[in-house]
Amino acid sequence: MEWAPCPSSYNALKAGSIDGTDVVPHDHAILRAMNSKYTPPSSLKSVPEKTLFIGRLSQTVSEEEVHEVFQKYGRIRSFRFVRDIVTGFPRGYAFVEFERSSSADEAYRRANRKIIDGKEIVVEYEVARTMPGWIPRRLGGGFGGRKESGQLRFGGRDRPFKKPIVEILKNRDRARGPMITESHIDREKPEKIYEPPRYLSRDSLYSSKTRCTRSLSRSRVMEYKKEKHHQMSKDRSQSRSNRRRSRSVSLERSDNEKVKLHKSSLKHSRSRSRERERKVNKSDYKESEIRHRSKKKKHKKEKRHKKKKRVSHSPLGSKASDGKDYKKDKSDSP
Repeated sequence: MEWAPCPSSYNALKAGSIDGTDVVPHDHAILRAMNSKYTPPSSLKSVPEKTLFIGRLSQTVSEEEVHEVFQKYGRIRSFRFVRDIVTGFPRGYAFVEFERSSSADEAYRRANRKIIDGKEIVVEYEVARTMPGWIPRRLGGGFGGRKESGQLRFGGRDRPFKKPIVEILKNRDRARGPMITESHIDREKPEKIYEPPRYLSRDSLYSSKTRCTRSLSRSRVMEYKKEKHHQMSKDRSQSRSNRRRSRSVSLERSDNEKVKLHKSSLKHSRSRSRERERKVNKSDYKESEIRHRSKKKKHKKEKRHKKKKRVSHSPLGSKASDGKDYKKDKSDSP
């Protein structure tokens, strides 16, 4: 069978793979679809070639809105808006039968991926009565699906089959030309002459020359190993010394940094203490000034009070009308 993006017959196992090449079902729903059989209801009187399937309708869309959209493409003979038997809510798909096949073809071309009530719809021909081996979605078959569910079905208009890799490679080889086979390679390269392996005899193996060469080779290997070991030990000692130096340097740096930090903290603390002392001195000076002023004020008040008392004890006040002072002297007193 040649590859096609939309097959003429339905196969549940192939519909579960992106390129239609699966051999084993990867899903329990595919197994259920493979084991089940579907026969369309005999009560259907519509013509399947003039009937379209409208999928992915929103849950809030009304029957009138969908009818108005598809009425533009031609006269509608019958319209079935599928609802749930128990709840009565729409199930998200409908069937439209047109009077003419031309109007059905036009709606199939133009109405696909149209947005109705904020949702993109899918328009396909009815396949329940035209495609052999068809199994609906409720039995594990169908087309489309969501990625989140992990039960995608390929082969429909929305998700057609992709070309398998084998087909792509075949087409590429045809475009390049004839393939180079092993016979072509053998003709180009000359044949190699077989040479048997050279085995040493028993005498040659145990001769003095071979012994010398063996001993020399062993001694060289041992020397090389010793040199390598010596070099490795040198490297280790050097790495250790480097680590110690780095540690000492880091410790010195850390000590220096600590000293610097300590000095800076001392400086800051000294400066802060000085500032505090200055503030304290200023405050003390202000307090002393205030005290001194208050004392002066008190002294002045006392002086004034004394003067007033003296004036009140005099016979004619502080001065008489003629300008003479008649204050009593201590000498005249009895």
